[in-house]
Amino acid sequence: MDAYLLHSLNHIFKTRDLVTKNDKTLAKQKESKGEEVLNSEKFLDQGFTRPKVLIILPIRSIAYRVINRLIQLTPEGHKVNVDHADRFCDEFGSGGGDDQEDEDDRSKSWKKSKPLDHQALFRGNSNDDFMIGIKFT
Repeated sequence: MDAYLLHSLNHIFKTRDLVTKNDKTLAKQKESKGEEVLNSEKFLDQGFTRPKVLIILPIRSIAYRVINRLIQLTPEGHKVNVDHADRFCDEFGSGGGDDQEDEDDRSKSWKKSKPLDHQALFRGNSNDDFMIGIKFT
């Protein structure tokens, strides 16, 4: 997981650096040549949307772990804030799967009968009907 998250962060930061560099170049060109804007294709790095990375995950609990790890791997100099973190934890966190105290004995014995790798994979919120977009700037 760390390998593809670091690779994703690399894409994100390279793109951000390209956008800021092109913004500075365009600003200099606008100042020196008045209102004439360059029509070069190398400055077409911004648009209505700028998706750079797509990560497909099977269930909400894994998405929760991946996004938390992405936040942890982000360098300290680039961390500012995380909006709607409490809502994200409510929707993608445990989901009432493993933490409910009123589970009956049958479901507890069923969980104990499953192998450890199965328990590790499907602990937490195992809902597979979700989609989430992240704005990482």
